[in-house]
Amino acid sequence: MLLANLVIAQSGIKGVIQNSQTKETLIGTNIVVKGTTLGTVSDLNGEFSLRLDPGSHIIVLSYTGYETIEMAIDVSAGQFTDLGRIRMEASAIGLAGASIIADRARERETPVAFSNINKKDLEQLLGSRDIPMAMNITPNVYATMQGGGAGDARINVRGFNQRNVAIMINGVQ
Repeated sequence: MLLANLVIAQSGIKGVIQNSQTKETLIGTNIVVKGTTLGTVSDLNGEFSLRLDPGSHIIVLSYTGYETIEMAIDVSAGQFTDLGRIRMEASAIGLAGASIIADRARERETPVAFSNINKKDLEQLLGSRDIPMAMNITPNVYATMQGGGAGDARINVRGFNQRNVAIMINGVQ
């Protein structure tokens, strides 16, 4: 008898989180009761449910790249309050582009080991071979052809295989 009363007395909130413009559901939106550690996240369909004690609560909805929403909610005893579809606005900050600034290595200025190979050396040494073969003229580099097809060259720098080194030719890896 007591177990039946506990099941009936459950209360809380539920709803669906969507993008305000595209109406697509937002997976993994954080839903937290303000001032507590009580919360949940939306599932693969953007849906969530959160058990709460009856009374007034403020919930905070947050998602990376979207404006945070605070909502005042009154929860009735023994029922889940359906908040329906909650639409979140994309944040202008989250949509900003990233600036990438690069520079070439310079002799006696850049604190990394590098070798410059000029265009004439590349043309003479490379011919129709793979680009890693041109690295053989640099110190501590050993490059070999593996299978004979295009892209089958193997390169070792100071004993490390090609998975552990970064090589750039004219700023291209």
